Amino acid sequence: MAEDPRDKPIECPYTGKTVHREHCMKTSLTYQRGAWSPNRVFKDEATARVQMSRRGLKWLPEGTELHCPYTGAKITFEAVGGGVRPVGAFDPDRVYSNGTEFEYRIRMRDGVAPAGIEIDPTHGQSSGIQVRYAEDRKPFELKQFEQQQEAGAAVTKVSAENYAEKAVGKTLKKPKKIRVVVP
Repeated sequence: MAEDPRDKPIECPYTGKTVHREHCMKTSLTYQRGAWSPNRVFKDEATARVQMSRRGLKWLPEGTELHCPYTGAKITFEAVGGGVRPVGAFDPDRVYSNGTEFEYRIRMRDGVAPAGIEIDPTHGQSSGIQVRYAEDRKPFELKQFEQQQEAGAAVTKVSAENYAEKAVGKTLKKPKKIRVVVP
């Protein structure tokens, strides 16, 4: 039986550290933990080159073309507020709604994905199954949220009335029943 290339560990091409794939079940989004992202603002191009050249392990002299280790694309720099920003570098911090696209992009090296890693263009598309409520009524979560909002508003109103009554009562120094109207 052939080994699935998705079972192999992913290493960050900048640091060599292991990258972990994370998947949020609530949102169906896939993202990584452990890869260094070059998409940031650096104080100048020399600093950016040192940081991006394998995070300082290999120096590339001024004028040498810098290439993205993921896509192989040439990286240039543009001036932005506060310094320079790389253009053309893959951002491993990007969040994907298609888990197969994430695997393809994060495992790519010099523009080539490992054999057996492909993007499934149908990932996340409707399967034709439709879900409907048996009755036309508010979902439980919405009812619960509305009840919490109402309870919070009532507590806030009572708190405001009590606080205002005490504050005004201290100012008048005479015990009187004060009616505070809160909208």
